[in-house]
Amino acid sequence: MNGRIGHLHNHYRVVGARGTQQEALAARLERVMREQMAASLEAALNEAFAGDEAVYVLRLMKVTTLLTGIHDSTDAGVARRWAEHLAGAVVHSISKDDGDGANLIRFDDQADYVAHFVVALLQGSAWERWYYGAYAPLRALSAPAALREVLLDNRQHVPAILGKLHERGQLDALLAALDEQTRRLLWREDSAAGERAAPDELRPLFAGALQLADQAGLWARGGARPDGETLFEVYASGTNCAVDWRDRRALAFSLFDIMRFLSQRGYLRAPHDDEEFLLKLNAALAGLDWLDAEWLRAQLLRLLKEARGSDLPTRPAAQPTPRQRDLLDTLAALVREEGWQLSGDATDASADALRLLAMLVKRAPQWADDAAARTLIEHLLTLGRLLRHAREELSSRLRSRDVEGALRLLAPGARAAGAGVACEFVARLGEQGIDLAENLAGQRRAGARGAEKIESACAGLSLLLRTILEMRLHRLAEESEFPSLIEEGDFSSRGEAAIEARPAGMTHFGALLLTLGLRLGGEASVSPEGLDGGLCVLANFKERATLDDLRACWTATGEARHALFQTGLLRIAAGQRLLSADVMHLYQLELEGAGSVLIACDESAQVWPLGCSLKPHVEVAEIVAGWLDAWEEAAGVRPALIAFERDAGGDEALWKAHEQGRASLLAAWAALRHGRLGLPETDLTVFLAACLLLRTWARWLRQFSSSSVPYLLDNFIRRAGTLSDGREELLVELERAPLDIVIEMASYLDELERVPWLENRRVEFLLRGA
Repeated sequence: MNGRIGHLHNHYRVVGARGTQQEALAARLERVMREQMAASLEAALNEAFAGDEAVYVLRLMKVTTLLTGIHDSTDAGVARRWAEHLAGAVVHSISKDDGDGANLIRFDDQADYVAHFVVALLQGSAWERWYYGAYAPLRALSAPAALREVLLDNRQHVPAILGKLHERGQLDALLAALDEQTRRLLWREDSAAGERAAPDELRPLFAGALQLADQAGLWARGGARPDGETLFEVYASGTNCAVDWRDRRALAFSLFDIMRFLSQRGYLRAPHDDEEFLLKLNAALAGLDWLDAEWLRAQLLRLLKEARGSDLPTRPAAQPTPRQRDLLDTLAALVREEGWQLSGDATDASADALRLLAMLVKRAPQWADDAAARTLIEHLLTLGRLLRHAREELSSRLRSRDVEGALRLLAPGARAAGAGVACEFVARLGEQGIDLAENLAGQRRAGARGAEKIESACAGLSLLLRTILEMRLHRLAEESEFPSLIEEGDFSSRGEAAIEARPAGMTHFGALLLTLGLRLGGEASVSPEGLDGGLCVLANFKERATLDDLRACWTATGEARHALFQTGLLRIAAGQRLLSADVMHLYQLELEGAGSVLIACDESAQVWPLGCSLKPHVEVAEIVAGWLDAWEEAAGVRPALIAFERDAGGDEALWKAHEQGRASLLAAWAALRHGRLGLPETDLTVFLAACLLLRTWARWLRQFSSSSVPYLLDNFIRRAGTLSDGREELLVELERAPLDIVIEMASYLDELERVPWLENRRVEFLLRGA
């Protein structure tokens, strides 16, 4: 902890000494305070606040310290005892402060403190607040100059600061206030060099690969090991893959990349998987306990099997490392949800990079101090700018790993500024990296679907897209990570290896939307070939998903995650002013396929945001108490609880509403009976979300706003049509229905701009024959 004292006033009272002796002792204390107290106090504060990253700003503190035995102590000893007493006084002042902000202000950490100061400086109020005294020397500077100084002084905290400014909506104001040179310094133009592995870093891995080939008997050409130093120089000069020594899987990936390099050049033979070879391989891998040996074993066997099946060396598929994949997933989700693209000004490259870094750190703070994030962002943005001015063939060349051919497509002036390194780097990331660079450039690859027309029995579900956006249901799914998607090799909550991982490219909201579509679309939403093609298009899932795909997405989602998502639904209902919050109706029902459930409903008996399956060990009273608290927090009122039987008496009108709610709930469950996954908690939560979505959508339908769920589905939503999935827009042509005039009056057929999960494409609606 770095302690700072703005103003210090000392008053000494020396007891037991007189005259010059008293003056000498006071002078000694003053010298100790001036020369040694800062370091001693810092050490004492570090011990007192060990593990606490918060920044505390105390306005005034008066401390009386008694120091005895000074004559027998060294200056260092006096400083230490004095500092310990002062640190104790600081702790006491902080713990006893009444929290009114008059004498103590607390910030989460240094980044939080700086971010608050930056916002205050941008708004012109920084010097009115006493707790920014640490920055008083900057007061004489202009706001841009002061911002430059404070950010460069806190360079190590810049990513976290940017994330906090983005969260508070002040990032653009900051970047506009900084000059181009300062933005470049904050980004560090040399950051792109950080991801290339240094030769010395690669050498132990290369030696490990050679030793593995020795012990497993993998050498071709007579079994002799080739010249390792020459091979190492070739490999090190051509690789752009950093070594992540913190991740066992990443280390296994790096070593496998070397084995693949050796195989490509014909140095490895392809033995059959006989018992002798497998014993040798297992013995060789046993010594590599510092990496993920099981994963490496599976990949090596696959590589050798492919080599046996072909007489020609094959170019390995480009793919990111595990950590790069996590980073790409997060960046892709951000770009998709925020609709963020490169600015039009090529000179503003550092501002683009800082913006994207801020978005990333706000979503995933663990990347704040990781150089890999800056490197990947730098290369993606460089390629994105190239794609804006290059021929479309550039992407296809990179997808085939023809980096030299891609560079030949660039204008001579575009080949500088790291173009070659960026193309090589992103090509190595494969489809995922190139797709993301295209999205950053405002382009979208014409995939297998292209502008192909897809006949869909569920096209009417597209009418709900506008309401999904208004409810921010897509944000709720991603922020609450609902469902809890699992990757291949992850572990379930039971500690067993996950056999079925989520399909590649599936997002949290994509899985939720597909599952909602199954229920809302009814029996027509699934066929023996898989889910309805139009439904997959609406979820931006590029393959034909199956029921097994969806079940695999939900298997790791526990009760706590369902409860968190339902609380989000409750807040949405309250925020949309859809919730009649004064009364909570409570129903305990037996539902087909879900068993015994508990469901909470609002006073209108039409909005059902909360529910859970009842198990023998569950206390209903505890569940209801938690629901009441959540309800009060979301709506600002603690509701009256209505959960009685007819013979209990009470208000007849209230009883009638309660029973009507029960009937409506059962009718809705029956109408949404198709498309259940056989996972009770999932089926119930998706049912609640589907009903809330329909109810929110229907409120603009005038006289039909209070129609039942079955009526809304049959007369508005469940209809066929055609979806034309193009580069810039999604065109939906719907079969006509008798009540189309109602949805036209509600503006539900108006063009929809920038749908985040559809890669910011617009959606246009037509009625067939119109």
